[in-house]
Amino acid sequence: MTRQASDSDGKDEDGAGTLNGVLDDLEALADGADPVAFGDIIETLGARGFGPLLMILSLFLLVPVGAIPGVPAAIGLVVAGIGAQVIRGRKGLWLPKRVRRLNIAARKVSQAIGLLRPRLQWLGRYLHRRLTILAEGRLSLLGIGMVLVLVGVAMVFIGFVPLLPILLALPVLVFGIGLTMRDGLVVLVGHAALLPALFLTWRNLVGG
Repeated sequence: MTRQASDSDGKDEDGAGTLNGVLDDLEALADGADPVAFGDIIETLGARGFGPLLMILSLFLLVPVGAIPGVPAAIGLVVAGIGAQVIRGRKGLWLPKRVRRLNIAARKVSQAIGLLRPRLQWLGRYLHRRLTILAEGRLSLLGIGMVLVLVGVAMVFIGFVPLLPILLALPVLVFGIGLTMRDGLVVLVGHAALLPALFLTWRNLVGG
C-alpha cells in the first residue's frame, strides 16, 4: 500500500532514463491525437503512478501550456484529487467529465516536451533511490497527500491570478520527482519549497 503513490516503473533505469520514459509516454500520446484530451494525459501518466503525473502536470504550469484558460484550475483539481487518494492509500483517480474533456493542442504538448527533456535529462543524473521511507512510508505519504490537497484547492481558486499557480506548482513538481524516483531527499526539498511558495502566494494575494 505504501508504494501506490510512487512510480511503478524505472526500477532498473537511471534517473535520466526514468524521466525520459515519462516524456516518451507523453510524446507518444501527443503524436497520436490532436488535440490531446486532459483525461488521456491523466490515464497515460497515471499508469506509471502518481509521481510522474504530478511532475508533468506541475511542469505544464511552468511552460506556455499553463497560460491556456482553465488549465491551472483543472490541474489544481487533479492535484487535490491525487492528494485525497494518497491519503486514502488508493491508486485510482476520478475526475469530472468536464475536466477530463479539457484539451491541449498537440503542438503545445510537443513544444513543452522539447523544453523539458534536456532539463530533466540533466536533473536525472543526480537522482536515485535514497531515504526511501520518505518517498514510500505511509506517514510521509499522508503528509504529502495533505499538502497536495491544500495546494490543489489553492490552485483552483487562484489559478486566474498571474504567477501564483507557478509558485504553487514548484513544490508539487519537487514532490512528483521525488515520488517518481523514490528519492526521499527530493521529497524533503519539496517540503522545504512549500513554505516559501505559500508565503509568496499570500504576499501576492494580500498585495505585499
